[in-house]
Amino acid sequence: MTRTAAGLPDGMRILDRLLQEGRIVEDQYQSALVHARGTGAHIVDALVQLGVIAEAELLKRLASWYQTQFVTTEKLARANIDRAVTQILPLAFVERTQVLPIRHDRRTHTLMVVAKDLEAMADLEKQIAIVGQVRKVRILAARPAAIEAGIAKHYLGRAGAFAPLLRDSKSEPPQFGAGGLSRLGGNPKVTGYDPLSGGLDDEGPVAPSPPRRASKTEPPASFTISAPELAAGLAAFEAPPVPAPSPPSAPPVPAAPELHVRADDFLETTQVLVALLERDRGELRGHSARVARLCRKVGHRLTLSPSSVFALELAGHLHDVGKTGSYHLTPLNVARYEGHRLQAQKTYATPVRLFESARLPSETLAALRHMFERYDGSGFPDRLAGKDVPLAARILASVETFLDLTTHAKNPYRKKLDPTEACDILDSFAGAVFDPTICAALRQVVTGDDLRQKLLEDRKTVLLVDPDPEDTALLDVRLGALGFEVRVARDVPEALEKIAGVDAVVTEVELGDRDGFAFLQKLERMGLKLPVLFLTRRGDSATVNRGFELGAADYVVKPASPDVVAAKVRQILSKSASRGVSGSLSEMSLPDVIQVLSNGRKTGRLVVRSNGKVGEVHFGDGMIWDAKYDGHRGEEAFYGMLAVVGGEFELDPAFQPKRRVIQDATESLLLEGMRRLDEAER
Repeated sequence: MTRTAAGLPDGMRILDRLLQEGRIVEDQYQSALVHARGTGAHIVDALVQLGVIAEAELLKRLASWYQTQFVTTEKLARANIDRAVTQILPLAFVERTQVLPIRHDRRTHTLMVVAKDLEAMADLEKQIAIVGQVRKVRILAARPAAIEAGIAKHYLGRAGAFAPLLRDSKSEPPQFGAGGLSRLGGNPKVTGYDPLSGGLDDEGPVAPSPPRRASKTEPPASFTISAPELAAGLAAFEAPPVPAPSPPSAPPVPAAPELHVRADDFLETTQVLVALLERDRGELRGHSARVARLCRKVGHRLTLSPSSVFALELAGHLHDVGKTGSYHLTPLNVARYEGHRLQAQKTYATPVRLFESARLPSETLAALRHMFERYDGSGFPDRLAGKDVPLAARILASVETFLDLTTHAKNPYRKKLDPTEACDILDSFAGAVFDPTICAALRQVVTGDDLRQKLLEDRKTVLLVDPDPEDTALLDVRLGALGFEVRVARDVPEALEKIAGVDAVVTEVELGDRDGFAFLQKLERMGLKLPVLFLTRRGDSATVNRGFELGAADYVVKPASPDVVAAKVRQILSKSASRGVSGSLSEMSLPDVIQVLSNGRKTGRLVVRSNGKVGEVHFGDGMIWDAKYDGHRGEEAFYGMLAVVGGEFELDPAFQPKRRVIQDATESLLLEGMRRLDEAER
């Protein structure tokens, strides 16, 4: 629970207003305050739990204050919220703001949510519109505890999240019609929302808003694991059903202690452990983590549920565990070479057998077992064809092959291919080995991500030099997640072999016969002016001073947070000269390009060419300073450019804007531009 600066519970203004309006008396006021303080509950929940005021009556009062409608706990518990709706807002956002999306009206293009903080409704609508990339937001009232339960149920998969709330709900929900949202005037008719029928009292629809672009959210799943299972390395990925409440006369039965583990925490732990197993795989070191990340992105592109994305990402981490041998087994290699096929037939089930005692998601097991099936039905082990091959297995097969082609020089083509070349090869095997739909989705993901990465990071390479694999594993994961290419060396000779094309070095001082200082001096003699960050156990002043005297960019003493070190690397590399980036608006829309540059706090000139016309947008530290297009300048030029669909763009990072003509924030400009586009389409 979030408390105010004075240590009071959330919702004190509601309590004060109810007292002022005579809805409650002083004794009820004090009882609710004491209960909320003691239990950590929101004032609204405290009032309902104590029976001071019925839930429906209280929500109706709140809805009248804030000119909106409300949803009762019973209705919210029964709501079958479409999984595509929960994909619009990410878990981290809904947990922070305590909002739950409940319906996306495709006819009116309106996203409806229930929210705890109704006082900040205007600001919250703006945040939701930006994060969810929607243009019209409707906020309804609901009990705060019911919103938390809804997030737990629809984002985290806890089927019994509403059970405790339904027991203390004191009122019968009103009946509703089957029309659209009510228009609220100065004296509104307050109504409740029925997520099951999708309707409210029919007093007129909400004005339509423009269609949203595809969401890029990545909400994680969750699971429950008992302490003994965790100690033994076993994971329980499905929350157990909530037992029916015991009769009042029966003494409570003590439950076995349980430890709740967030799925993203579990995946990160799995990633680190697999990275340690892969530390001696040469070019394939870190391969499984890359497969898992790309599987997740493809899963989101296909709008899979959070639990399905979690299961798919887990399969990506585990797909190579236990598969020893001289070949890297991918669906393409296995389809083309007899030796690979024979080895794969012997080892394909190894990951499944290794984890058979753990309660892995069924989708994870299916992906691991069937990744060598072929779309035409000639694969193994069960010769499944087409959509009979589990979806997770079809995604894993395409992603595994794509990354082998783009990151492993010993692939069938004996060189690392660029993303477009790799996608072309996958397409040539589509319908035989791979699912054509998955290949198309993968192409959209990797071409868009490639442009996004070029815009933000210029895809720089970091060399980690440290004899301790445990110290490099965590940092490798962090830097990889930020989009850096990471290489690892255990000593100076190996580091010198891998130094070509490196943009920055993170090194330990203690490297055996030749220490990190000697390594830095060697780089200087080779004419390599690279930024070097020392990450070392040696923290005495003499050693630190020597490092800086030799020109170290920074010096960090272990133990140090991988997040801190990764942030320092990113800061160091951000000072180096940026390269120009160009791309096609068919791969990334102009609003997306603008948002990426804004969020990345970029400075430069974005030039757009389409249908013989040329436009410019000038950026300064992520803010839009000016725009030129079709004879216009400033905001009107910017709004005109947003209508451009096809064409090319190019970023010149060396350009420095001279004068700020546009003063509004980027988010406001995009929202206003989208509103104008919507009006023009009507």
